[in-house]
Amino acid sequence: MDSFDSMSIKSMSSRPLTSQSMVSTGLIAPKSARGKTALRRQIQDKSYFIGLIRMKINELNMENHSLAKECEIMAKEEARIGVYRQKAETLARDLKNLTTDLLTYNEYVDRSRIDEQLSSIKEETNELKHENEAIIVNLENDYTKLRELESTWKANDNKLNEYNKIIASIKNRFNEAQIVEFNMAQTMNNDLSKDCHLLEQEIGLWRARKNALEETIIKEGNLVKIELIKAFTKLHSLEKQKNKLLNSNDSEENERKNLLAQVKRDNNYIDSVQTKINASKNNLAEVESEIEFYQDGDKWSKFSDLKQQEGKFSEFMNEYHQEKQSLLNQTETINNEITDTANKLSRFLKYLNGIKQIRDDEIGVHDVPSKMIIQKRQLELEINRSMQLKEKSDATQNLLTEKIAKLKEDTKMYSNIDQMKSKMENKLIRLKQSIEEHKRLIAELKSVNDNLNQQFSAVQTKLEKDEGYQKILSLEEQLASILKINVELQESDNSEMINEIKASVLDTVKKYNQSLIGF
Repeated sequence: MDSFDSMSIKSMSSRPLTSQSMVSTGLIAPKSARGKTALRRQIQDKSYFIGLIRMKINELNMENHSLAKECEIMAKEEARIGVYRQKAETLARDLKNLTTDLLTYNEYVDRSRIDEQLSSIKEETNELKHENEAIIVNLENDYTKLRELESTWKANDNKLNEYNKIIASIKNRFNEAQIVEFNMAQTMNNDLSKDCHLLEQEIGLWRARKNALEETIIKEGNLVKIELIKAFTKLHSLEKQKNKLLNSNDSEENERKNLLAQVKRDNNYIDSVQTKINASKNNLAEVESEIEFYQDGDKWSKFSDLKQQEGKFSEFMNEYHQEKQSLLNQTETINNEITDTANKLSRFLKYLNGIKQIRDDEIGVHDVPSKMIIQKRQLELEINRSMQLKEKSDATQNLLTEKIAKLKEDTKMYSNIDQMKSKMENKLIRLKQSIEEHKRLIAELKSVNDNLNQQFSAVQTKLEKDEGYQKILSLEEQLASILKINVELQESDNSEMINEIKASVLDTVKKYNQSLIGF
């Protein structure tokens, strides 16, 4: 309070004011008639506001206490509701059990009314007892088989641990340099196995490509020879036709017709030959690019294969441990179910013994066969479940044995590193030989292509030297210029006022073209 009073007692200059004057703010009263100023404080003291804040805080605390009490009451009510729900569930179960008992009792009453003898009911109960005994025996057999399976699984696990211990002991005997060499050999073995697989695949692809190239070369070579023969025969025929045209007294129109037809045919033939040569060049370029890529990308492919193999091995080990844990969990669940079924059977037997005692003590109206039938069905269902679990366990055991065999094979492969190295060296030698063969084939293809180009250039020079061929080319140029002029006229003449001029010009052009072409 002393601090509060010291803080509250301040000079007027230290208190907050606005930019207005002291009179306009109301802190100083205006002058009176006597000329005296009377200070009139309109700002209330801080203690008043602190009292208001404390009142508000007390009200909020009261509300918090009331809300906390309500929350506790709600929690208690929810707990009561949960208890009531559990009681309702238990009562529903009891109701179901009592309804089944009532059904059995009603069935017994109906049989007694029909005058059915007790001997038949006893026979049914005896049959049910025998069936229960058989079920117990089957369950015991299943339990023993499960124990045997567990023992085999443990034996397999022990063998795996022994193999791992042997490998670890061998590694422990090694020096640091030997351990490094062993790890290097192991990695080299993995690399070489991957390389072998990749190289075998690539060799198969290269063989298939080689066969395809040989077939295409044979076909193209035969086609080129046939086409060259046809070209020479056409040249001879053209020379004969040229001589005939020079000797004959035909008109210029017939000569133009024949020459234009021959030119068109020769141009088409030359275009086809050029397209085939370009296609063969493209194929050769693709083969060369593939060979260069293969030579440059060996290291990259090896590295990627190594990474893939390591990932596969880690995935395999993870899957193995997961399957092992799942199988152990399944065995635990099977054992629990077997114990539950045994307990249920013991309860059923006790129930039957109690019924016998009641029948011996009292000659009353009690019926059990319907309940026994229900229990029989439940036992059959449990037996079917146990059989299914057994089948699953057998399947998982087979998978584990297969995986163990694979691991043994891998260990054998790792033990024979020298053989793997020799095999890989032989495969690399074979691959180099196949690459050299491919290079030789490519060189042969290039030589064939050069020969074809030389023959084509010779044929082209012969045609260029021929006067008839030059005339044909000049006529083609004239015809192309005329056609260009015709197209330009067709594009420019879009108005309707010059249709007559257009028609006349088109007629003249047609006549001129017909005179040039000869038809």
